[in-house]
Order: sequence, then C-alpha cells, then structure tokens
Amino acid sequence: MFFVVIAVTVVLVVAAIVTDPTCCEMHPEVSDIHLPNAVHTGVALTVRDLPRAFDSWSFDGVDRVRFVSYFVQILTIKTRLFLYRFFPPHPSFSLTWILTIASIPLLYQAVSRLASDRGAGIAAAALYATSVGFL
Repeated sequence: MFFVVIAVTVVLVVAAIVTDPTCCEMHPEVSDIHLPNAVHTGVALTVRDLPRAFDSWSFDGVDRVRFVSYFVQILTIKTRLFLYRFFPPHPSFSLTWILTIASIPLLYQAVSRLASDRGAGIAAAALYATSVGFL
C-alpha cells in the first residue's frame, strides 16, 4: 500500500511539473540557430534532412560528432511545427520524451533480473524517474 501512495504522489508531482509551461524554458540557441537549420529544407520531413544532421558547423559552429543528436533535433523541431497546427506543444517537448518514458519499465526489468530483487528494480526506476535529468 505504501508503494502505491508513493507512486501516485510521484506521478502527480511529475504531471504538475510537465503541465506547467511556466517552469520550463527553451534555450535561445534552439530558436536562433537550430530552428533555421532544421527548416532549411522546408517544414515537412524529407530525405534531404538526413544529410543536414552531418553538418555540425551549421548547428554549433564547431566540428562535433553529434549526428544522432542533430537528427533528433531536426525531427523534434519539425514535429513541434506539425503539432502547432492542432495545439501549442509544451515548451520542453522533445521526441526523446518517448524514449525516456519507455525506458523506465525496461530499467525496472533489467535491474530486477540482474539483482534478482524486485525492490531494487523499483528503486532504480523510481530514482531514474525522479532525477533532475529526467524531469
């Protein structure tokens, strides 16, 4: 019963934080640098967007090996522009939200199996879900 109370409390706190756009911000480089680079080929997702992810100079002005990060940034920006047709997305919305949220049960299963302890899996998943990097 105690676990249920803690889980419900965590879910309510996270939901309150996620639905409050005043406590979130977008870094200025996203709108100043990344947005123009992401829509260079248009607002629709095309095959021509893949090579844009390899152009690190246009994203950061330096030579970095962050191709996957740049491509996800392009996908996120184009998804946000698509969602604006229906509703304004949350300021911190990113496609990595889906991967991050889906990784919680996978982390629980992995730790539970490796430690042979269900409590360890719950603790690891709870720690991950309430960490600063996740929120």
